Formats: sequence, structure tokens, C-alpha cells
Amino acid sequence: MKATSRAGRPPSAATRTILSSIEAEFRRYQALGDAAMGQLGDAELVAAGPHGANSIAIIARHIGGNLASRFTDFLTSDGEKPWRKRDEEFEPRNAARAEIVAHWEKGWQILFASLSDLSDSDLDRSVVIRGQELAIHDALHRALAHVSYHVGQIVYVAKAMKGSDWRYLSIPPGQSEAYNRNPTRERAESHAAHLPAGAPPADSVTVRQARLGDEAVIRHVRLAALADSPIAFESTLEREQNRTDADWSRWITRGTVFVLERAGEPMGLVAAVPHDSDNASVFLVSMWVHPELRGARAADQLVAAVIAWAKTSGAAQVLLHVTEPNVRARRFYERTGFRATGLDFIRKRDGLAEIEMAYSLAGPPGA
Repeated sequence: MKATSRAGRPPSAATRTILSSIEAEFRRYQALGDAAMGQLGDAELVAAGPHGANSIAIIARHIGGNLASRFTDFLTSDGEKPWRKRDEEFEPRNAARAEIVAHWEKGWQILFASLSDLSDSDLDRSVVIRGQELAIHDALHRALAHVSYHVGQIVYVAKAMKGSDWRYLSIPPGQSEAYNRNPTRERAESHAAHLPAGAPPADSVTVRQARLGDEAVIRHVRLAALADSPIAFESTLEREQNRTDADWSRWITRGTVFVLERAGEPMGLVAAVPHDSDNASVFLVSMWVHPELRGARAADQLVAAVIAWAKTSGAAQVLLHVTEPNVRARRFYERTGFRATGLDFIRKRDGLAEIEMAYSLAGPPGA
């Protein structure tokens, strides 16, 4: 028998002792995967592993697909969804980093959203996977074991690729005694917090998905954007400067935010937010790239990240508004595949005309 949903009834902290431990372990393995993939260049992510083993891109896609299937409507539907194409997860593909990250991150987001609605009192209830009834605690431990198995593969393949340049994610060789005198990473959350974010090649520009905890980073980039290009955005520098930490948390979670980084330094930003009244559309907003990276295809990476995410979300199109005087931006969006829809709008704060542009997502969304 399938469990009934408890959506809308947040569990109290006192009833989540076991679930908090399980969630912390999931977050540890997400952080391990992030730290391993962050050390690799784009070509290394899609390269085959030792002796023709699965690439890291394939493994990450499989983890994302598995988590999305298992934890979408976790309490009320079979964990092996009819829309999942498991075999396709293992097909070699020359995917862009943004697409790899989008599939990976989507699975984790769905997992953590499902866990947030559970308490320890739910652990003996049942869910169904491939028609087989499992206690929730069994399903969670099964999922955790699956994730740890494949993240271990990611770490192994990444370490083999980096060789002597590898940044260790556990106690480095020869440092056990020193660590034992000050064991600071024994708990899952401590280990995750101390993991390196990854060091892409020195000249590499990469895109990653922002998450809660990145509020200071998002604020820094957003204020830089408004100071550099004040007329490009609906908001103002003064308004954004007055946002609280809670405001920035909501800014991150209102949709999906991507950060452009060069050697770990934030240099750009874009957000994808659902359309207010059209479930088939996603809005690209708050796009900005540091002047040092303009003309270097960095903006293309941000747009590609939004498009990849929109595909995995089942959207049919990506929309954006660009001010009419911003000819350079309009030409850029046209080059990346956006076309004017014929709709114009007047911006409330200053009366500037804005042109709506759309990118059509041909073909079925990624599973």
C-alpha cells in the first residue's frame, strides 16, 4: 500500500533525528561528487573511465535520473517512473558541462524536497519501487547505498584522471596521525563543509548551480551587475543593497540560479524562473557577465545552462525580456537561438521599452 502525502505539514526538528542523519549523508555524497567533478575540465567529464568504463558524465546522469525517478511523488507513486529512460542514462554522449550539472542537480533537488516533508514517525510507512513494497527506511538506505556506490566511482575516475594534481577529499596520504590529533570531519556535515569546491583549470570558466549557502556570492555578483549595467535590469542597486540574507535565500530558491566562475571567482550570473501563468515556459532573467569575460563565450555557457535546465524541467520554451536600446544583448540572444515574439512591454520603473524573445526547445525534454 502506498503512503499518503503529508505535504504542508512541516515536521518538528525533534522528530527528525534519524532523517537528519540520513539527509546529512546524502549531502556528504553530493558534496563529494561536486568536489570531484569540480577538479575536472569539460573534456575530462565526458571522457571514458579506465579500460573503457563509464564516463563521469554518464555516472552523474544516472544518479540524477535515479533520484528524480525515486523521489518525485515519493509517497504516492512507484519509484520507477514510466517516463524514466534508464538505459539512455548509460549511453555515451558529448554533453556540455551545463547539461551534466543540470541533470545531476535536478535529482538532488527532488530528493531533498521529498526528505523535507518527512519525520522519523514516517520511517515505518511504505512506498513502492518497481511494484515492490518497501518500508521508507529501507527505501532511503537503499537510495543512499546506490548514491555512495556511484559517487565512489566518480571519485575514483576523477582521481585517476588528475594523478598528482588531485586534491584529496579524505585524509591525504601520510597525514593520518596529524588528523587523529584534531579530527574535525567525522560528522557528515563537517566533512561536506570542508570538501574543496574543486579547482578547474586555471584559465577555465565554468558554470555551477547555486544553492542555499551561496547568498553572499549571489549578492556580490548581483550588486556588481547593477553597478555595471543599471539600465539592463528591472531592479535597482539601492533596492538590492537593502536585501536581507533571508531575501537572498528566497532569491536563490524562487527558481534556479547559475553562477559563472573563473578559477573559483564568481564572474557572472543568470537565473531561470517559472512563468507565472504558463507552465510550458521558463523565464531567463538577471543575466550578467563581468566585462573581463565579455566576448569570450562565457555568456553562452550561462544561456546553455538555463536551456539545459529548462529541458529537464519539461518546458517548451525559454522567454526573456531585453531593453530595446540594448542592441548588443539582442544580437547576442539572436546568435544563441532566441527570436523576437513580436510582443513589447513598457518597464514600470523607468518606462523603457522591452522586447520579448523566445527560445523554442525542440524535441522531448531530458529524462
